[in-house]
Order: sequence, then C-alpha cells, then structure tokens
Amino acid sequence: MQRNYPDNYFLVIYFHHYFVDSVSAYYVEKNDQSFAIYSKMIELDGSLHEDDKPVLEKEISEEEFHSFVFMYAFCLKQAERSGGFKGGMEYRYSTYVSKEEFHAVLDEKSMKEKAIRKKSEANRTPLIDELKREGFCPLPSSFNEFIWTSGCKFHKGKHFMFIDTRTNECTCPYGGNKEKH
Repeated sequence: MQRNYPDNYFLVIYFHHYFVDSVSAYYVEKNDQSFAIYSKMIELDGSLHEDDKPVLEKEISEEEFHSFVFMYAFCLKQAERSGGFKGGMEYRYSTYVSKEEFHAVLDEKSMKEKAIRKKSEANRTPLIDELKREGFCPLPSSFNEFIWTSGCKFHKGKHFMFIDTRTNECTCPYGGNKEKH
C-alpha cells in the first residue's frame, strides 16, 4: 500500500458527517511526564488542514505507547465510536490495524444497530405515530429497542428529543422538558 501520510500518524480516519466530511489523523506526542494521543483534521490528500488544532484524545503511559496490543485496541475502539455525533467512518490508514479489521468492527456495529432498530419497530406505540403525523420524524435509535429520537416538540424541532416507548414519555435533553402521554 502506498503511504500518503506522515510517519507520525498511526491512524487516519475519514468521517462522514451530516454537513461536512473530514479526515482525522491520530498521533502520539511525548509530554513532560507521559505520552498523549492527539488527533487533528487533515485534508483528503494528507496535507495540513487550515484548522489543524490538535485535540487531546487520551493520555497514556510509555508502556501503553510501546504496547502493540494497547495501540491496536485504541484503533479498533475508534471504529466502535462510529455513528451518532462522530458520524460514519471509513478507514484510510493505520500502522496497527488493517482496513479489513477496522471495517469488520464497523460492520458488526452496524448489524447490531440494525437489529436494535428492528426490535424498536416492534415496540412502536401510538405516540410514535402521533409525532410522525405532527412532522417530528421519529426514528428508532440504536441505543436500545425502547428509545426513539425525533425533532424536539418542546423547541419546534430545532434539535432532537428522546421518546421512551416503555413509558410513552418525551424528554428534551437541552431543556429538561418532559411530557408523558
């Protein structure tokens, strides 16, 4: 495989977000007493992004840094974080995991989420149908088979809210509003 990234990057991931796609590169720096894993945005071609400010991901020990098993697990943990606010992910490069290993984790996560969403449909309540008629577009979450999300009815759909089909309760995570049906 042709290497398009600087030697200090041990993982490069392409993120698919709702509004903008991005690429993040992960690397390790030695600090005063320890090591730390950082990420920063880079361009698709591997060059620095104009907003390339590093983000501290995790402080690690020297032993962890030199442990292939630890670094391998860290890379696969990033694949497990795919979805939600992180957006979908695609493997670009790693010195620790292969594309097949990374995507196997993504595929397994996706299969589990589809199974949960299928169970959610079986737990659908009249509240879900009511919210759909009102234009709030409820969707089963991948959290568990009883939680759905939709546009927030308390704030005119400006962000999401949670719907629990066990209790028929709508909850706004930003204002603490709750409503039981």
